[in-house]
Amino acid sequence: MKDFNPRIAKVKIAFFIDILKENMDGVTNTSYRIISQLDAYGIEPVFFTCIPPAAPDFKYHVITCPHLRFPYAKDYPFAIPSNKKKIFKKLNEFKPDLLHWSSPSLLGKYATQYSRVSGVPNLTIYHSHFSSYINYLKWLPFRSAIRSFLDKKLTHLYGKANLILAPTLSMKEFLVGRGTDPDGIEIWGRGVDIQKFSPHHRSEALIKKWNGRKKTRILFVSRLVHYKETNILIRLSHILRPNTLLIITGEGPERAHMEKECNAEKTIFTGKLVGRQLAEVYASADMFVFPSLTDTFGNVVLEAMASGLPVLAANEGGPKNIVQDGKTGYLLEPKNEKVFNEKIELLTDDKPHYKEMRTNALAYARNVRWDNIIKQLHGFYIDLIKRQIR
Repeated sequence: MKDFNPRIAKVKIAFFIDILKENMDGVTNTSYRIISQLDAYGIEPVFFTCIPPAAPDFKYHVITCPHLRFPYAKDYPFAIPSNKKKIFKKLNEFKPDLLHWSSPSLLGKYATQYSRVSGVPNLTIYHSHFSSYINYLKWLPFRSAIRSFLDKKLTHLYGKANLILAPTLSMKEFLVGRGTDPDGIEIWGRGVDIQKFSPHHRSEALIKKWNGRKKTRILFVSRLVHYKETNILIRLSHILRPNTLLIITGEGPERAHMEKECNAEKTIFTGKLVGRQLAEVYASADMFVFPSLTDTFGNVVLEAMASGLPVLAANEGGPKNIVQDGKTGYLLEPKNEKVFNEKIELLTDDKPHYKEMRTNALAYARNVRWDNIIKQLHGFYIDLIKRQIR
């Protein structure tokens, strides 16, 4: 590896990010937060991806590889970069100081293989609980055995990273429990844009459109797939009080089923929203529910808090390290819509408690700024590069 001095040299990083299409999910939103600060930190990037940015003005070099799409997850293709020699040739020409891969896919595998043969350090972020999705494929036989096999494969691949960034303590504990060396894991959280997500974006026109002025407005924002515990939302819609609305924002293969099964009088589907429209939906709600058990972090939880919403989340996965139980929201028994409804009714009836929780949620979000989060990530980059050349 060439000599490196971070004070005088640009840092050259090869990013392996399967999907670079904007606003896909929390993973891509985090990726674009990183991308937005590349110039500020003097980073020269190259991107390997199977789905390039849609924006024509994306200014960095992108190398696109083939992919496959599966029937149940058409929006989430699987990279199949068949020509490893071509990828390695591109990397040799670029001469990276660091390899950053985002998913345990073939792209991630190629990144670790190049790291091994070249001596260039590699880093990954533990974004997704892939093996946990197996539990939701009810048609699949031998799910437990398949998940165990997948866990071993993923642990083996993550073990080839020089550094793993886990989004929360619970995710670090999960990785360690699967056999990953704890010394190779650091916690790197997420931030929230408190200008983009704020109570100031409340829209009375939107509330009127929902016929929700005299109703408690409960919001859920995410992709509509089984592993987000959409069945909990369906059951919840049937036990909510008459003066309560469940607002579901997002798209996905479960939407048609949810629209059919949810209580139509108490449920509104907005579809997927981004930008100002999404900010208005958050700010126009009263509370946020998040029953998912598979999220490693839950960016939407921070967005809800920044909008002044107490969060009712399942006590599982990443959100349990974000929500302060009894202070910024509640951590609740997973898969139990009744306990979610109990807390909705409590916060509806106890206005002083609701206002206190709302204030606490806002305060928490204001202390989690993206500029500090990206600065910490850059520190990990530099430390890893310097450690490798000693």
